[in-house]
Amino acid sequence: MFGIGSTELLVILAVALIILGPKKLPQIARALGKGVAEFKKVSTDLQRTINVEMEREEREQKRKEDDKVKQAEKAKAAQSKHKGESEEAAQARREAEEASKKALASADKANRSEPFKDPYEPEAAEATKPEEGQVIDVAASNAGETTQNTESSVASEQESKA
Repeated sequence: MFGIGSTELLVILAVALIILGPKKLPQIARALGKGVAEFKKVSTDLQRTINVEMEREEREQKRKEDDKVKQAEKAKAAQSKHKGESEEAAQARREAEEASKKALASADKANRSEPFKDPYEPEAAEATKPEEGQVIDVAASNAGETTQNTESSVASEQESKA
């Protein structure tokens, strides 16, 4: 212990007994023992805390390495998808993908701003649509004629009966 032999330890204890006296020596030895025990306890807690932090740091480092490996695998998979294409072809492919995304976005924007128009429906058909209160006679509409109003058709029927 601290490079002190047994004879040197006995000499130190004898001097301490003479200086401190027989009444105070046990009290001082007890306080010294409590101090050493407290020091060991703090030392053990510190060592435990250091170990926990080191393990946490190792887990964090391993997680980061795993993430890097996963990203590298994804990049490698993406490269193998287009394996063998030249740099110019890869650039052209990226530009084509970008252009198609822009075209889809502009088409989507146009679809939202304009109402749907049936390309097979002629614009003149809109003019022949009946207004509210109008009745269309199917036979007359085939000939291009429409009746003006429900009331006028009812009135004409009544006149023909009378």
